Amino acid sequence: MKTGYDNLPFGDMMKRILLGTAVGDALGYTHQFLTRQQVRQQPIKGISSGRWSDDTSLSLCLADSLCGGYDLNDIARKFLAWYEEGFWTPYGHAFDVGKTTLYAIVRLRRGIAPAEAGMDGPKDNGNGSLMRIAPLIPFAYGLEEKQQNRLITEVSSITHRHPRAI
Repeated sequence: MKTGYDNLPFGDMMKRILLGTAVGDALGYTHQFLTRQQVRQQPIKGISSGRWSDDTSLSLCLADSLCGGYDLNDIARKFLAWYEEGFWTPYGHAFDVGKTTLYAIVRLRRGIAPAEAGMDGPKDNGNGSLMRIAPLIPFAYGLEEKQQNRLITEVSSITHRHPRAI
C-alpha cells in the first residue's frame, strides 16, 4: 500500500505527535477525573505523576505498528501486548484501562477480528479511540478521503466501534 507520507518528513511529524500526546497526557493525568471547579482549585502546575495514561500507551502501540506498514492485526497484537505485558507503558504494566477498551481487549483475546472487537452500543461511544488516533494522521496524509475514512474506522473499531466514537 502506498502511504500518504511519501513526501513528508514522517519521522519528524510522528515524533512531534507522540511527544505532544505524551506531555499533554502526563500534564493532565492527575486531573483527568476532576470537575472544572476542582481543577480551578487545584490547577495543573507541571507534570507531577511522571506517567502517561493508556491513551499515550495505545498511541505508541499504533505508531510502533505503523512503522512496519498498515496491518490491523499487528495493531491489535500491540494493544494486547500493552494490556498483558505492559508494552509501551511508563512503568511496565497497564493501568487506567477504560471499560470499553477492556471489553475490546477481552474480545480480541477470544479471537474476535480487530475491526469487530470494539463495542458499538449506545454507552460505548467514548473518546478512547480519538485519544490515540493521532499517529494515523501522517500515515493517512495524502490518501483519498475514502481511504482515510476506512483506516480511521478500522483502527478506531479495535476498541470503539460506535459510529460517534469513530
